[in-house]
Amino acid sequence: MEVIRGASPRPKGDPKYFGGCIPWIMISDVTREKGKYLSQTRDHVTEEGAKKSRFLKAGTLILSNSGTVCVPKVLAVDGCIHDGFVAFPEIPEQFDIFYLYYFFEHIRPRVIHVHRQGITQVNLNTNIVKNIELPAPPRHEQQDIVAEIERQFSRLDEAVASLKRTKGNLKRYKASVLKAAVEGKLTEDWRKQHPNVERAGKLLERILAERRAKYGRTKDGFLAAEGDAPAEPPDGWAICSIDQIAECLDSKRVPVNKAERTKRSGSVPYYGANGQVGVIDDYIFDEPLVLVVEDETFTGRTQAFSYMIRGKSWVNNHAHVLRATSAITNSYLNYGLAHYPFTPRTTGSTGRRKLTQRGLMTAPFLLPPLVEQEQIVTEVERRLSVIDELEATIEANLNRADRLRQSILSQAFAGNLVCVNANREGR
Repeated sequence: MEVIRGASPRPKGDPKYFGGCIPWIMISDVTREKGKYLSQTRDHVTEEGAKKSRFLKAGTLILSNSGTVCVPKVLAVDGCIHDGFVAFPEIPEQFDIFYLYYFFEHIRPRVIHVHRQGITQVNLNTNIVKNIELPAPPRHEQQDIVAEIERQFSRLDEAVASLKRTKGNLKRYKASVLKAAVEGKLTEDWRKQHPNVERAGKLLERILAERRAKYGRTKDGFLAAEGDAPAEPPDGWAICSIDQIAECLDSKRVPVNKAERTKRSGSVPYYGANGQVGVIDDYIFDEPLVLVVEDETFTGRTQAFSYMIRGKSWVNNHAHVLRATSAITNSYLNYGLAHYPFTPRTTGSTGRRKLTQRGLMTAPFLLPPLVEQEQIVTEVERRLSVIDELEATIEANLNRADRLRQSILSQAFAGNLVCVNANREGR
């Protein structure tokens, strides 16, 4: 079977070769589009560029040979491949193209393992591809195998789609639990049963007085809340600013780039906007803290804006660092900020926006009495523990589905899939 490699016009980006109307197929195109076919590309080449590349007609089977290796696609459009692909321009009559497609899907894990030529990069040259052993049953049997693979994959895809929908629903439910919690809806009955707790307003006055005495601040020494509160406070709650209930430790942050961290290998967690991003050999903080996203994607975000850390840690400049005062628990502060409507308080472009320190510290916050905070945290964690268990079960089933997909392919190319089903159905 003929195997050819793609080619790339040089220099890359030259308008003589690039920016035309002929699809220019990239590795990112084949990994982005799901399914057997490749129907669209982000980049294009000119006719001159096509002469310097490898032009293929629609219906050709291609295979990535570097980067994300051994990904097969059948072209749904004419296009050009660069040297990160090989192609099969003339498939012999005895082979079904989709049988070959699924064969490469099947051997991909083995190809990556056996032909790894470096720690981070795997490459398939044409000789390796030509020498891959290919089981060759009669063409009609290949077509039966393809039909059975697709029948089983279709059922599996339906199950996976259902699991992913449930996973998305759980994320939305988790956000709704936190929203209800910080609006006082989870503790409505509790408040009726405990009418004599210290009101949040008095708690806040006492804590602010203690902080003024400690730091020598004037009565107006803390930033006041700016803008509307996220909701109406229940009876006994107060509206305050984040600055009035938490200390900002941003001045202690020190960013360290990835290359430098590689030289400073250690065991101390290194945190950024969305969680731990590495380790380092020293620490800045050694206490429970709440970290809040500073610059990230805010619009349409479903991930929490905040998270808690404990023990020795290092934080970069992509996360604000908050230390809760005695007016609030770290857990409640974290839950209160996790899905806070921060987006209107951010600045910058539509994509990556920035929550300034002032934008965070002047955010209006609903403060419950301290004992009610503890009750809210208990109620939230009881519900979240159930959600976490369900999410873990879903994740395990999704991983199982991936293994089952590979198992179906293994049976198919061991000659067992069609025969097993024929016996089962009495054919």
